[in-house]
Amino acid sequence: GATLTFLTSDHPSLPESMKENSILRLRITNIDQIALDSLKTTSVEYENDIINQEANDRLVFKTIQDVLKEKLLKRGVRILTGLGKHFQQLDKEGNGLLDKADLKQALKVFHLEVLEE
Repeated sequence: GATLTFLTSDHPSLPESMKENSILRLRITNIDQIALDSLKTTSVEYENDIINQEANDRLVFKTIQDVLKEKLLKRGVRILTGLGKHFQQLDKEGNGLLDKADLKQALKVFHLEVLEE
């Protein structure tokens, strides 16, 4: 019973007659058991991929944290508080998150190098 909405501009392979409207809406009224089983299998595989990616991301973050922790232990409190203030200034949305470029820039400003890999 769901309605799926797509921008036709995002799907160049659609026939020209369908591209006349900028939005394509499809209403799902029925799905056969084979298709449903396929969707469930794909969904489980996708969830497993996400779980694996999260685990890999956590390992990367842990490694970065360990490297930075070791470097910061050798620095003074002033550097640590300055880095914290700098992070807050870079966090324009105020959500406590920085993108990779902002993190790299902040680490460069405070001479805290972390290898790219």
